[in-house]
Amino acid sequence: MQTLDVNMTPRRFLQVALGAAVALVCVNLARKAFALRAINAHEVIQAKVQGDAISRAVRNGAAASPGALRSLGVCNSSQPTALLAAIAAEYDVAAWAARDTSTVKQWNFFHIPKTAGTSLARTIMNSARNCGIDICEATKKRDADVNCVGSNHPLVRGHQYHGLVPHARARGLGSSYFTVLRHPVARVASLYHYIQRSKGHPNHAQIANMTLKDFAQGRSEAWNEITRRLCGPKVGPLHDRCAADKDFAVRQAKRHLYDDFSVVGLQECYPESVALIASALPWVRNAGGLEVLHANDHVTDHKKAVREPAADDGPLDEDTMNAILARNSWDLELFEFGLAFFRASLVQPSGSSSVVLRRVVQMPVQMPGPTDNQSCDRTRPTAWSLLKKKKEHQDKMKKPESEGGVKGE
Repeated sequence: MQTLDVNMTPRRFLQVALGAAVALVCVNLARKAFALRAINAHEVIQAKVQGDAISRAVRNGAAASPGALRSLGVCNSSQPTALLAAIAAEYDVAAWAARDTSTVKQWNFFHIPKTAGTSLARTIMNSARNCGIDICEATKKRDADVNCVGSNHPLVRGHQYHGLVPHARARGLGSSYFTVLRHPVARVASLYHYIQRSKGHPNHAQIANMTLKDFAQGRSEAWNEITRRLCGPKVGPLHDRCAADKDFAVRQAKRHLYDDFSVVGLQECYPESVALIASALPWVRNAGGLEVLHANDHVTDHKKAVREPAADDGPLDEDTMNAILARNSWDLELFEFGLAFFRASLVQPSGSSSVVLRRVVQMPVQMPGPTDNQSCDRTRPTAWSLLKKKKEHQDKMKKPESEGGVKGE
Protein backbone atom coordinates (compact mmCIF):
# COMPACT_ATOMS: atom_id res chain seq x y z
CA MET A 1 0.00 0.00 0.00
CA GLN A 2 1.28 3.48 -0.93
CA THR A 3 2.31 5.58 2.09
CA LEU A 4 2.49 9.36 2.24
CA ASP A 5 5.92 11.03 2.22
CA VAL A 6 6.16 14.33 4.03
CA ASN A 7 8.63 15.51 1.37
CA MET A 8 6.33 14.46 -1.49
CA THR A 9 5.90 16.98 -4.29
CA PRO A 10 2.39 18.32 -5.04
CA ARG A 11 2.34 16.46 -8.36
CA ARG A 12 3.26 13.16 -6.73
CA PHE A 13 0.66 13.76 -4.02
CA LEU A 14 -2.06 14.23 -6.65
CA GLN A 15 -1.00 11.00 -8.40
CA VAL A 16 -1.24 8.99 -5.15
CA ALA A 17 -4.59 10.53 -4.22
CA LEU A 18 -6.02 9.87 -7.68
CA GLY A 19 -4.83 6.26 -7.58
CA ALA A 20 -6.46 5.70 -4.18
CA ALA A 21 -9.71 7.25 -5.37
CA VAL A 22 -9.82 5.04 -8.45
CA ALA A 23 -9.12 1.93 -6.35
CA LEU A 24 -11.93 2.85 -3.95
CA VAL A 25 -14.37 3.39 -6.81
CA CYS A 26 -13.44 0.01 -8.31
CA VAL A 27 -14.00 -1.76 -4.97
CA ASN A 28 -17.42 -0.14 -4.51
CA LEU A 29 -18.45 -1.00 -8.06
CA ALA A 30 -17.38 -4.62 -7.53
CA ARG A 31 -19.39 -4.82 -4.31
CA LYS A 32 -22.49 -3.39 -5.97
CA ALA A 33 -22.16 -5.76 -8.90
CA PHE A 34 -21.85 -8.74 -6.56
CA ALA A 35 -24.85 -7.58 -4.54
CA LEU A 36 -26.85 -7.04 -7.73
CA ARG A 37 -26.04 -10.55 -8.92
CA ALA A 38 -27.09 -11.94 -5.54
CA ILE A 39 -30.34 -9.96 -5.61
CA ASN A 40 -31.07 -11.09 -9.16
CA ALA A 41 -30.40 -14.72 -8.25
CA HIS A 42 -32.66 -14.41 -5.21
CA GLU A 43 -35.38 -12.82 -7.36
CA VAL A 44 -35.11 -15.63 -9.91
CA ILE A 45 -35.49 -18.24 -7.16
CA GLN A 46 -38.41 -16.36 -5.63
CA ALA A 47 -40.08 -16.08 -9.04
CA LYS A 48 -39.73 -19.83 -9.52
CA VAL A 49 -41.08 -20.54 -6.06
CA GLN A 50 -44.01 -18.18 -6.53
CA GLY A 51 -44.97 -20.23 -9.54
CA ASP A 52 -44.95 -23.40 -7.46
CA ALA A 53 -48.46 -24.46 -6.40
CA ILE A 54 -47.11 -26.05 -3.22
CA SER A 55 -45.27 -22.93 -2.15
CA ARG A 56 -48.25 -20.70 -2.94
CA ALA A 57 -50.48 -22.91 -0.78
CA VAL A 58 -47.97 -22.80 2.07
CA ARG A 59 -47.52 -19.04 1.95
CA ASN A 60 -51.16 -18.01 1.59
CA GLY A 61 -52.33 -20.41 4.29
CA ALA A 62 -54.31 -22.75 2.03
CA ALA A 63 -51.96 -25.58 3.01
CA ALA A 64 -53.29 -25.35 6.57
CA SER A 65 -56.59 -26.92 5.47
CA PRO A 66 -56.84 -30.67 6.19
CA GLY A 67 -55.73 -32.72 3.21
CA ALA A 68 -54.52 -29.71 1.18
CA LEU A 69 -50.85 -30.71 0.97
CA ARG A 70 -51.74 -34.32 0.28
CA SER A 71 -53.97 -33.25 -2.60
CA LEU A 72 -51.01 -31.33 -4.04
CA GLY A 73 -48.89 -34.49 -4.00
CA VAL A 74 -46.59 -33.47 -1.16
CA CYS A 75 -47.01 -36.76 0.70
CA ASN A 76 -46.90 -39.27 -2.15
CA SER A 77 -45.18 -37.79 -5.16
CA SER A 78 -41.54 -37.72 -6.19
CA GLN A 79 -42.06 -34.96 -8.77
CA PRO A 80 -39.52 -32.12 -8.43
CA THR A 81 -40.85 -28.66 -7.59
CA ALA A 82 -39.47 -25.14 -7.73
CA LEU A 83 -39.56 -25.05 -3.94
CA LEU A 84 -37.31 -28.10 -3.69
CA ALA A 85 -34.96 -26.69 -6.31
CA ALA A 86 -34.68 -23.35 -4.53
CA ILE A 87 -33.83 -24.94 -1.18
CA ALA A 88 -31.51 -27.50 -2.77
CA ALA A 89 -29.53 -24.59 -4.22
CA GLU A 90 -28.52 -23.68 -0.69
CA TYR A 91 -28.56 -27.06 1.10
CA ASP A 92 -27.78 -30.52 -0.27
CA VAL A 93 -31.06 -32.17 0.70
CA ALA A 94 -30.27 -35.38 -1.18
CA ALA A 95 -27.06 -35.86 0.79
CA TRP A 96 -28.94 -35.15 4.01
CA ALA A 97 -31.55 -37.81 3.24
CA ALA A 98 -28.85 -40.34 2.35
CA ARG A 99 -26.90 -40.02 5.60
CA ASP A 100 -25.88 -43.18 7.40
CA THR A 101 -27.61 -43.24 10.80
CA SER A 102 -26.19 -46.58 11.94
CA THR A 103 -23.85 -44.80 14.36
CA VAL A 104 -26.72 -43.06 16.17
CA LYS A 105 -27.01 -44.61 19.62
CA GLN A 106 -29.37 -42.05 21.12
CA TRP A 107 -32.50 -40.86 19.29
CA ASN A 108 -34.09 -37.67 20.56
CA PHE A 109 -37.72 -36.91 19.74
CA PHE A 110 -37.89 -33.11 19.48
CA HIS A 111 -41.58 -32.75 20.32
CA ILE A 112 -43.05 -29.50 19.01
CA PRO A 113 -46.43 -28.72 20.62
CA LYS A 114 -49.53 -29.47 18.53
CA THR A 115 -47.89 -31.40 15.72
CA ALA A 116 -49.51 -34.78 16.53
CA GLY A 117 -46.43 -35.42 18.63
CA THR A 118 -48.33 -36.83 21.61
CA SER A 119 -49.86 -39.59 19.50
CA LEU A 120 -46.50 -40.32 17.91
CA ALA A 121 -44.67 -40.24 21.25
CA ARG A 122 -47.16 -42.65 22.80
CA THR A 123 -46.70 -45.06 19.92
CA ILE A 124 -42.90 -44.84 20.01
CA MET A 125 -42.72 -45.14 23.80
CA ASN A 126 -44.91 -48.25 23.79
CA SER A 127 -42.66 -49.90 21.24
CA ALA A 128 -39.54 -48.85 23.15
CA ARG A 129 -40.80 -50.19 26.48
CA ASN A 130 -41.75 -53.50 24.91
CA CYS A 131 -38.23 -53.74 23.51
CA GLY A 132 -36.62 -52.96 26.87
CA ILE A 133 -35.51 -49.48 25.77
CA ASP A 134 -34.75 -46.96 28.51
CA ILE A 135 -36.50 -43.63 27.91
CA CYS A 136 -35.34 -40.29 29.27
CA GLU A 137 -37.86 -37.46 29.59
CA ALA A 138 -36.28 -34.17 28.53
CA THR A 139 -38.08 -30.90 29.19
CA LYS A 140 -37.84 -27.39 27.80
CA LYS A 141 -36.25 -26.33 31.09
CA ARG A 142 -33.36 -28.78 30.75
CA ASP A 143 -31.81 -27.98 27.39
CA ALA A 144 -28.55 -29.78 28.12
CA ASP A 145 -29.65 -32.25 30.78
CA VAL A 146 -26.72 -34.55 31.50
CA ASN A 147 -29.17 -37.09 32.89
CA CYS A 148 -30.40 -37.71 29.33
CA VAL A 149 -26.94 -37.97 27.82
CA GLY A 150 -25.67 -41.52 28.09
CA SER A 151 -25.59 -44.78 26.19
CA ASN A 152 -28.12 -46.22 28.65
CA HIS A 153 -30.76 -43.84 27.24
CA PRO A 154 -31.31 -44.82 23.60
CA LEU A 155 -34.49 -42.71 23.46
CA VAL A 156 -35.05 -39.14 24.67
CA ARG A 157 -38.31 -37.25 24.24
CA GLY A 158 -40.01 -34.08 25.38
CA HIS A 159 -40.95 -30.49 24.63
CA GLN A 160 -37.53 -28.92 24.46
CA TYR A 161 -35.30 -26.27 22.91
CA HIS A 162 -32.31 -27.05 20.73
CA GLY A 163 -29.15 -28.03 22.56
CA LEU A 164 -29.27 -31.59 23.87
CA VAL A 165 -27.97 -33.39 20.76
CA PRO A 166 -24.90 -31.13 20.33
CA HIS A 167 -24.25 -31.57 24.05
CA ALA A 168 -24.36 -35.36 23.66
CA ARG A 169 -22.10 -35.27 20.61
CA ALA A 170 -19.59 -33.13 22.47
CA ARG A 171 -19.34 -35.98 24.97
CA GLY A 172 -18.68 -38.51 22.20
CA LEU A 173 -22.18 -39.99 21.98
CA GLY A 174 -23.73 -40.56 18.56
CA SER A 175 -27.01 -38.66 18.91
CA SER A 176 -29.60 -37.24 16.55
CA TYR A 177 -33.03 -35.59 16.65
CA PHE A 178 -36.19 -36.52 14.81
CA THR A 179 -39.28 -34.33 14.72
CA VAL A 180 -42.62 -33.56 13.08
CA LEU A 181 -43.45 -30.10 11.75
CA ARG A 182 -46.85 -28.58 10.97
CA HIS A 183 -48.07 -25.59 8.97
CA PRO A 184 -47.96 -22.64 11.43
CA VAL A 185 -51.56 -21.57 10.77
CA ALA A 186 -52.91 -25.03 11.60
CA ARG A 187 -50.54 -25.39 14.57
CA VAL A 188 -51.49 -22.06 16.16
CA ALA A 189 -55.20 -22.73 15.65
CA SER A 190 -54.81 -26.18 17.20
CA LEU A 191 -52.88 -24.78 20.16
CA TYR A 192 -55.56 -22.16 20.77
CA HIS A 193 -58.43 -24.67 20.75
CA TYR A 194 -56.43 -27.08 22.93
CA ILE A 195 -55.82 -24.47 25.64
CA GLN A 196 -59.42 -23.25 25.51
CA ARG A 197 -60.78 -26.77 25.97
CA SER A 198 -58.28 -27.78 28.66
CA LYS A 199 -59.49 -26.21 31.89
CA GLY A 200 -56.46 -27.56 33.70
CA HIS A 201 -54.01 -25.84 31.35
CA PRO A 202 -52.02 -23.11 33.15
CA ASN A 203 -52.94 -20.57 30.46
CA HIS A 204 -56.60 -21.50 30.16
CA ALA A 205 -57.96 -18.61 32.24
CA GLN A 206 -55.87 -16.06 30.33
CA ILE A 207 -57.26 -16.96 26.91
CA ALA A 208 -60.70 -18.30 27.84
CA ASN A 209 -62.39 -15.19 26.46
CA MET A 210 -59.95 -14.54 23.60
CA THR A 211 -60.76 -15.04 19.95
CA LEU A 212 -58.27 -16.98 17.86
CA LYS A 213 -57.25 -13.72 16.18
CA ASP A 214 -56.58 -12.09 19.59
CA PHE A 215 -54.59 -15.17 20.63
CA ALA A 216 -52.50 -15.04 17.47
CA GLN A 217 -51.77 -11.34 17.83
CA GLY A 218 -51.08 -11.19 21.55
CA ARG A 219 -49.60 -14.44 22.86
CA SER A 220 -45.91 -15.40 22.74
CA GLU A 221 -46.69 -19.10 22.16
CA ALA A 222 -48.47 -18.07 18.94
CA TRP A 223 -45.40 -16.24 17.62
CA ASN A 224 -42.83 -18.22 15.60
CA GLU A 225 -42.47 -20.83 18.33
CA ILE A 226 -40.95 -23.53 16.14
CA THR A 227 -38.15 -21.28 14.90
CA ARG A 228 -37.38 -20.02 18.39
CA ARG A 229 -37.22 -23.58 19.76
CA LEU A 230 -34.92 -24.73 16.97
CA CYS A 231 -32.72 -21.64 17.08
CA GLY A 232 -31.29 -22.06 20.57
CA PRO A 233 -31.83 -22.59 24.31
CA LYS A 234 -34.76 -21.30 26.34
CA VAL A 235 -32.73 -18.77 28.32
CA GLY A 236 -29.58 -16.70 27.92
CA PRO A 237 -28.07 -14.29 25.40
CA LEU A 238 -28.53 -16.69 22.48
CA HIS A 239 -32.21 -17.08 23.29
CA ASP A 240 -32.62 -13.30 23.35
CA ARG A 241 -30.97 -12.98 19.95
CA CYS A 242 -33.13 -15.76 18.56
CA ALA A 243 -36.18 -13.76 19.60
CA ALA A 244 -34.93 -10.41 18.29
CA ASP A 245 -33.12 -11.13 15.03
CA LYS A 246 -35.22 -12.82 12.33
CA ASP A 247 -32.38 -13.46 9.87
CA PHE A 248 -30.22 -14.99 12.60
CA ALA A 249 -33.05 -17.06 14.07
CA VAL A 250 -34.21 -18.56 10.77
CA ARG A 251 -30.64 -19.20 9.62
CA GLN A 252 -29.75 -20.92 12.91
CA ALA A 253 -32.94 -23.00 12.91
CA LYS A 254 -32.30 -24.18 9.35
CA ARG A 255 -28.70 -25.02 10.12
CA HIS A 256 -29.68 -26.98 13.23
CA LEU A 257 -32.36 -28.86 11.29
CA TYR A 258 -29.78 -29.78 8.66
CA ASP A 259 -26.93 -30.66 11.04
CA ASP A 260 -28.67 -32.26 14.01
CA PHE A 261 -31.85 -33.93 12.68
CA SER A 262 -32.02 -37.22 10.79
CA VAL A 263 -35.78 -37.39 10.21
CA VAL A 264 -38.17 -34.50 9.57
CA GLY A 265 -41.82 -35.47 9.30
CA LEU A 266 -44.96 -33.46 8.57
CA GLN A 267 -48.20 -33.67 10.52
CA GLU A 268 -49.98 -33.18 7.20
CA CYS A 269 -48.32 -36.39 5.95
CA TYR A 270 -48.64 -38.38 9.16
CA PRO A 271 -48.59 -41.97 7.79
CA GLU A 272 -45.50 -41.33 5.71
CA SER A 273 -43.83 -39.53 8.62
CA VAL A 274 -44.44 -42.47 10.95
CA ALA A 275 -42.98 -44.76 8.30
CA LEU A 276 -39.82 -42.68 7.97
CA ILE A 277 -39.34 -42.53 11.74
CA ALA A 278 -39.96 -46.27 12.04
CA SER A 279 -37.29 -46.94 9.41
CA ALA A 280 -34.78 -44.95 11.45
CA LEU A 281 -35.31 -46.33 14.98
CA PRO A 282 -33.20 -49.49 15.31
CA TRP A 283 -35.42 -51.32 17.81
CA VAL A 284 -38.42 -50.83 15.53
CA ARG A 285 -36.47 -51.94 12.46
CA ASN A 286 -35.08 -55.00 14.21
CA ALA A 287 -38.45 -56.02 15.62
CA GLY A 288 -40.59 -55.93 12.51
CA GLY A 289 -41.39 -52.36 11.57
CA LEU A 290 -44.68 -50.56 11.93
CA GLU A 291 -46.47 -53.59 13.34
CA VAL A 292 -44.44 -53.51 16.53
CA LEU A 293 -45.20 -49.81 16.94
CA HIS A 294 -48.90 -50.58 17.31
CA ALA A 295 -48.81 -54.01 18.94
CA ASN A 296 -50.27 -52.73 22.21
CA ASP A 297 -53.33 -51.40 20.42
CA HIS A 298 -53.75 -54.78 18.70
CA VAL A 299 -53.54 -53.12 15.29
CA THR A 300 -51.91 -55.24 12.62
CA ASP A 301 -52.95 -53.26 9.55
CA HIS A 302 -50.28 -50.58 9.22
CA LYS A 303 -52.57 -48.42 7.09
CA LYS A 304 -54.97 -48.16 10.02
CA ALA A 305 -52.15 -47.83 12.51
CA VAL A 306 -50.71 -44.72 10.89
CA ARG A 307 -53.97 -42.96 10.05
CA GLU A 308 -53.79 -39.18 10.10
CA PRO A 309 -55.04 -37.27 13.16
CA ALA A 310 -58.43 -35.63 12.84
CA ALA A 311 -58.65 -31.92 12.07
CA ASP A 312 -59.17 -29.64 15.06
CA ASP A 313 -61.82 -27.29 13.71
CA GLY A 314 -63.33 -25.85 10.57
CA PRO A 315 -61.86 -23.30 8.13
CA LEU A 316 -60.63 -19.91 9.35
CA ASP A 317 -61.88 -16.52 8.25
CA GLU A 318 -59.50 -14.40 6.18
CA ASP A 319 -58.71 -11.88 8.94
CA THR A 320 -57.75 -14.59 11.40
CA MET A 321 -55.68 -16.39 8.78
CA ASN A 322 -53.78 -13.20 7.93
CA ALA A 323 -53.20 -12.43 11.62
CA ILE A 324 -51.58 -15.83 12.17
CA LEU A 325 -49.51 -15.58 8.98
CA ALA A 326 -48.28 -12.10 9.93
CA ARG A 327 -47.03 -13.33 13.31
CA ASN A 328 -45.45 -16.53 12.01
CA SER A 329 -43.44 -15.59 8.94
CA TRP A 330 -40.32 -17.19 10.44
CA ASP A 331 -42.11 -20.47 11.05
CA LEU A 332 -43.60 -20.32 7.56
CA GLU A 333 -40.14 -20.14 6.01
CA LEU A 334 -38.91 -22.95 8.25
CA PHE A 335 -41.93 -25.11 7.36
CA GLU A 336 -41.10 -24.72 3.66
CA PHE A 337 -37.54 -25.75 4.47
CA GLY A 338 -38.65 -28.83 6.41
CA LEU A 339 -41.13 -29.73 3.68
CA ALA A 340 -38.28 -29.98 1.18
CA PHE A 341 -36.30 -32.26 3.50
CA PHE A 342 -39.34 -34.44 4.12
CA ARG A 343 -39.90 -34.93 0.38
CA ALA A 344 -36.22 -35.68 -0.14
CA SER A 345 -36.50 -38.43 2.47
CA LEU A 346 -39.44 -40.00 0.66
CA VAL A 347 -37.69 -39.93 -2.67
CA GLN A 348 -34.37 -41.23 -1.38
CA PRO A 349 -35.17 -44.90 -0.65
CA SER A 350 -37.32 -45.80 -3.62
CA GLY A 351 -39.15 -42.92 -5.23
CA SER A 352 -42.61 -43.12 -3.68
CA SER A 353 -44.07 -43.08 -0.21
CA SER A 354 -46.07 -46.27 -0.77
CA VAL A 355 -42.82 -48.13 -1.36
CA VAL A 356 -41.39 -46.54 1.77
CA LEU A 357 -44.32 -47.90 3.78
CA ARG A 358 -43.89 -51.40 2.36
CA ARG A 359 -40.15 -51.20 2.90
CA VAL A 360 -40.64 -50.35 6.58
CA VAL A 361 -43.19 -53.09 7.23
CA GLN A 362 -41.33 -55.86 5.39
CA MET A 363 -38.07 -54.73 6.99
CA PRO A 364 -35.09 -56.79 5.78
CA VAL A 365 -32.90 -55.32 8.52
CA GLN A 366 -29.11 -55.23 8.49
CA MET A 367 -28.44 -52.00 10.34
CA PRO A 368 -26.79 -52.59 13.73
CA GLY A 369 -28.40 -51.03 16.76
CA PRO A 370 -28.24 -51.04 20.57
CA THR A 371 -31.05 -53.62 20.77
CA ASP A 372 -29.76 -56.32 18.42
CA ASN A 373 -29.86 -58.90 21.19
CA GLN A 374 -33.14 -57.78 22.70
CA SER A 375 -36.52 -59.23 21.88
CA CYS A 376 -39.69 -57.17 21.74
CA ASP A 377 -42.66 -58.58 23.62
CA ARG A 378 -45.65 -57.56 21.48
CA THR A 379 -48.21 -58.82 23.99
CA ARG A 380 -46.91 -57.41 27.26
CA PRO A 381 -49.31 -54.69 28.48
CA THR A 382 -47.91 -51.21 28.94
CA ALA A 383 -49.18 -48.39 31.10
CA TRP A 384 -51.01 -46.89 28.15
CA SER A 385 -52.76 -50.11 27.13
CA LEU A 386 -53.83 -50.71 30.74
CA LEU A 387 -55.21 -47.17 31.00
CA LYS A 388 -57.03 -47.69 27.73
CA LYS A 389 -58.68 -50.87 29.02
CA LYS A 390 -59.59 -49.11 32.27
CA LYS A 391 -61.21 -46.26 30.31
CA GLU A 392 -63.18 -48.73 28.19
CA HIS A 393 -64.40 -50.44 31.35
CA GLN A 394 -65.42 -47.11 32.89
CA ASP A 395 -67.35 -46.20 29.75
CA LYS A 396 -69.23 -49.48 29.89
CA MET A 397 -70.03 -48.87 33.56
CA LYS A 398 -71.76 -45.61 32.59
CA LYS A 399 -74.02 -47.29 30.03
CA PRO A 400 -77.19 -49.24 30.81
CA GLU A 401 -77.01 -52.97 30.25
CA SER A 402 -79.39 -52.65 27.29
CA GLU A 403 -76.71 -50.60 25.49
CA GLY A 404 -73.84 -52.92 26.25
CA GLY A 405 -73.05 -51.64 29.73
CA VAL A 406 -72.03 -53.76 32.71
CA LYS A 407 -73.19 -53.89 36.30
CA GLY A 408 -71.12 -52.21 38.94
CA GLU A 409 -69.10 -54.43 41.17
